[in-house]
Amino acid sequence: DDKDAGVRAAAVDLVRAAAARLGVPPRELLLGNRLVATHLGVVLPNAPDLLTTLAEALLDMDEHDVLVELLPAAVPRLVERQDVGTLQAYASHLGAEYTVAGILQDWCYTAIADLINNGGGRTPDEIE
Repeated sequence: DDKDAGVRAAAVDLVRAAAARLGVPPRELLLGNRLVATHLGVVLPNAPDLLTTLAEALLDMDEHDVLVELLPAAVPRLVERQDVGTLQAYASHLGAEYTVAGILQDWCYTAIADLINNGGGRTPDEIE
C-alpha cells in the first residue's frame, strides 16, 4: 500500500503480468488462492487506497463486492487474532446490513472449519 501512484501502477502491471503468465485472470490469481485471499481480507479493510486500486484496476469490481468475497477467507484469521478493529472496518465499509456480530454469526463456520482442519498440530490450549 504505497501512496505513490507510480508504485501502485507498477504493482498493478506486475499482477497483470503474473496472471497472464499463468493464463488466469487477475481475479482468479488474487481471490482464487486461499493464502492470498486471506492476506488481502485481513489488510484491505484498513487500507482504503489499496482497496480502491485493487477493486478498480485489477478486479473490475465494486469495493463492497470485493470485501464480501474476501470475508470467508478473512474471518478465521480475524477471529484467531481477535481483531475486532478490522471486523469493525468491514462493517463500516459494507454498510448498515453488516455488523461485527452479524459478520461473526454469518461466517463463524469458516473459523470453526479452519480450527478443525488446522488444529491437528496444536494443543487444546493453543486452539482456545
